[in-house]
Amino acid sequence: MSRLAKEYHLSDVGLAKICTRHQIPRPGLGYWARLAHGKKDQQVPLPAIPPGELDTVEIVLQEKSEKKPAFEGFEDTRAELARIATLAPPVVVDSVKKLKHPLVLRMNEVKQSYHHGFEGWISHWRLHPDVNVTTSAWDRALRILDAQFRCAEERGYKVHVEDGKGTFIKVLGEDVQIAVREKRKRVEASSMPQDRESVRLNHQEYEFIGTGALWLSIKNDYDAGRGRLNWFDSDDSRLDGKLADFMSGLVESAARLRRRRLDIQERERRRSEEARLSEERRKEVENGAKLVQGLIKEAEKWNTSQSIRAFIEARKKAEVVRNGDISPSSEFGKWFEWAMREADKMDPLAGDSG
Repeated sequence: MSRLAKEYHLSDVGLAKICTRHQIPRPGLGYWARLAHGKKDQQVPLPAIPPGELDTVEIVLQEKSEKKPAFEGFEDTRAELARIATLAPPVVVDSVKKLKHPLVLRMNEVKQSYHHGFEGWISHWRLHPDVNVTTSAWDRALRILDAQFRCAEERGYKVHVEDGKGTFIKVLGEDVQIAVREKRKRVEASSMPQDRESVRLNHQEYEFIGTGALWLSIKNDYDAGRGRLNWFDSDDSRLDGKLADFMSGLVESAARLRRRRLDIQERERRRSEEARLSEERRKEVENGAKLVQGLIKEAEKWNTSQSIRAFIEARKKAEVVRNGDISPSSEFGKWFEWAMREADKMDPLAGDSG
């Protein structure tokens, strides 16, 4: 089974399920080992095919699709990358008082609605942009988001937040999900204040504290491969100076998301087409089976009508031998006419001559 399954690009379990579904017998456990030692098991015959069932099971080979480069066929992506490379990079304001983007301004106004963890972390992503930082990094996270959102909209992209889903920037028709995070550092619980009730009740051995280093991430690009999805503060450069590169990353991710979406649509189209063809074949087999059953019934009716006619003629001869000529008005004459009409009704060919 394993060897045969590979020829059809299936798993041995998948091939076994096909056999079970169509009542195809399979070698039992130890069959091949016994065969290798010269012992032959009795082969289980194929069962009779019920009316309307397929007498041929076709397995369509699924060719392994090679991943296409994200930009292949997407000239607008290359043009967009070239276009944004000529534009001024995002500028991060030096104070939250200078914030301009409405989403970010609203974030700052409703800061208290964000979840505040006992370690000092602030997180929220349902109704406002997706952030997870400590209180000390909050202002800088807002300033970076403000610069990023304004820059995106200046380039013609749309920034929007979907309740329960996240924060998105629509680039070239694709929604790229982003988030702002702060790098964490794990420390032992013994280094924390011992009067924290949650630590005492939950017997935590560690907690995660903020490092002050922020990073921007793209969250829904699952086909990035070697593509970049995260931009970090580092020892020699801050995230503020990497926002232009992040904008290019958004465009590249949009191309990969589009490629993924088109590939999924193509797979769905192929599956629908295969299902349609399979249904057509099934109906063809079913209709063929119905025609055969109809043919058998017609033949049975014809045979019955012929047997009845032969019986009627035999009885007529016997009646002639006993009584001579038969009058149509006699009891037998009437029976004879009735019996012949009934035989004609059963005969599917009786009306063809006319």
